[in-house]
Amino acid sequence: MTEPLGTPPPPVAPPPAPAAPPRRSCLSRTLGFVGWLLTLTLAVALALAAVAAIGFFGFGYRLDTLNQIARTGNELETLRQQNGQLQTQVAQLQAQAGQIEDRAGQAANQGSNTAAQLQEVARQVQTMQPQATALANSIRESAALVATAQVEASANRTTVAAAETARAASATQVAQLEQRSAQIANFLRQLGVLAGDAASGLGGSPTPTATATPSAAQTAPPGTPTATATDGPTTTATPTATPGR
Repeated sequence: MTEPLGTPPPPVAPPPAPAAPPRRSCLSRTLGFVGWLLTLTLAVALALAAVAAIGFFGFGYRLDTLNQIARTGNELETLRQQNGQLQTQVAQLQAQAGQIEDRAGQAANQGSNTAAQLQEVARQVQTMQPQATALANSIRESAALVATAQVEASANRTTVAAAETARAASATQVAQLEQRSAQIANFLRQLGVLAGDAASGLGGSPTPTATATPSAAQTAPPGTPTATATDGPTTTATPTATPGR
């Protein structure tokens, strides 16, 4: 049936209010939270697995990629150690470079001091040059005097040698004179013996007494350069009377 126009609709009863949810216990809440955590963990694991699968198959990863990553990590660790060693060596080199710079500075200071000392020595040499010139002149004069003294000494040695030669000749002559004097004395002694024998053979006449005077060569000392020799000893005879026949 249709309702006539202009008639208001009948009032609609409001829906009943929802019933209040029952209060959940603490255990149910804990179990719900644990379930939510498990769901979230599974979702994350699935997401990571999906990403890994996409990475493996989409970017060319293989099963040995993890080993390569491990080797790469080891190589990176080795490179870090080498880098640390290089940094240590660089620090040592820097320290050595600092020491070398200090030594270079000290050497430069010493070079400056040495240059100053050399300049001082040069000034002293210039100051002492006149004295050196005078000393050189004195040395030359001394050398000339020494040469003159050597010449005089050589002349004196020549004179001494000539005197020694003359002395040796004089000694030879003295020896010859002494030998001749000895020979003359022996001759006179033999002559006296012969004269005595002759007088005895004449008939019993007494033997004349002979007195021999030594020569000057016999009485002269050996060191006398000149000697005078006589012809012979002087004989003095005393005759006795001979009975007549």
